[in-house]
Amino acid sequence: MFKNYGTCSSVTGHRNLLTPESIKMLGDNGVEYIEISALQTLHFDIHNIRHLESVGRALRKSKLKVWSVHAPFTPFAMEDRPTREEGIELAVETCRLVKYFDFDKIVLHPGSDSLAGDRKRELKNLKDSLKKLVKRTGKMKLALETMGHYTAGTAAELLEVIKEHDPGKVGACVDTGHTALVEDVPLAIQKLKGRIFTVHIQDNDGKKDLHQLPFTGIIDWQKVKNALLESGYDGVFMYECGLAGAAPKEILRQMRLRYKKIIGL
Repeated sequence: MFKNYGTCSSVTGHRNLLTPESIKMLGDNGVEYIEISALQTLHFDIHNIRHLESVGRALRKSKLKVWSVHAPFTPFAMEDRPTREEGIELAVETCRLVKYFDFDKIVLHPGSDSLAGDRKRELKNLKDSLKKLVKRTGKMKLALETMGHYTAGTAAELLEVIKEHDPGKVGACVDTGHTALVEDVPLAIQKLKGRIFTVHIQDNDGKKDLHQLPFTGIIDWQKVKNALLESGYDGVFMYECGLAGAAPKEILRQMRLRYKKIIGL
């Protein structure tokens, strides 16, 4: 079974600064594991040392465990070489956050910031970038996220990229919502069996990336649960979603209730 459920820190607002108060609120409302989201600098800036130190102190005082850190956008597949190199540097800098709090994996968007023009070329760029990154990140695990329509967004394409690397070093982050836009989620999970490092749990209507709570869209959550367990995944059931118009505490309450429903409690 899974370790427990968890949530991305962006549940407090991806454009709201992650503060000691919000960290305490998460712990006080039953959250055990979090993913620190660094996609938006307004929420978490990997270059703001004062903020990093503040977050580190708050985490040490809290009940929370950092399961993963979501790196800023890393354009590994872009045609422009300097842009790809910049992405590699951002990922390396994200790994260095272990100076402030403990974690063992980073989540990475593997493609570009637009739909692929030359998908074959972008896959080659991604593979080349990943080889360079692996050499510079020590024991840190690299979890490449399924991004749906984007380069390496499907399970088959992502597996093509990660299979060249040590399965203990490079794996997948299955984003259920992104995956549901392009393929059957349980089947995608089966394809990535043995390579799943983490998940992003969210639901949608099969047309738009809505980041909704489970049971609000088209995904069959019992089949997803079974597929994850059969794949060998026993990590955190990590939510990356919200509830329109709801306060963070209500979203957290709904996460807890829906997790219990999914695992059969």
